[in-house]
Amino acid sequence: MEPSINDLLTWYWQIELKSKRCPSEKKRRELILESIPDELLEDYSADDLDEKDSSALLHVASQFVKRKWLLEPLNKRFEMIGQNITISTRTNPYTYALKKIKNSAELLGFDDDVDNMVIQRFINLLPRGVVGKENLIQPRDMILTNWLTYAEN
Repeated sequence: MEPSINDLLTWYWQIELKSKRCPSEKKRRELILESIPDELLEDYSADDLDEKDSSALLHVASQFVKRKWLLEPLNKRFEMIGQNITISTRTNPYTYALKKIKNSAELLGFDDDVDNMVIQRFINLLPRGVVGKENLIQPRDMILTNWLTYAEN
């Protein structure tokens, strides 16, 4: 069953997470194939699907999410960046959150010049104590790779 538009990102992240936990490539492929809606798989022949590894199948799922979200208004897509992402319970929580936000932005169809949006969403997730200590008011001054470096420290 196809997830609702608001659940698409969560649906994709769950597939990705579950597939990483699978012990073998075969199990990953099976899990991903079972998760992708039949309507999307109709575009591919059985031979095409047999040739795709789990990464390629995840890419198919991500393209499905992207196509669905591109039909939505820009402001709704922007609001979804950073949804359900928290900065906790990870060894590198800031790096994880920033990369996840960037991936969400790409899944939502923001391919060009997403850095400022991603950085702003990242700043919104930071604890108030961190935001107060750092000069984070003007994210345009830093490029995303610098923020990833900052997040790792």
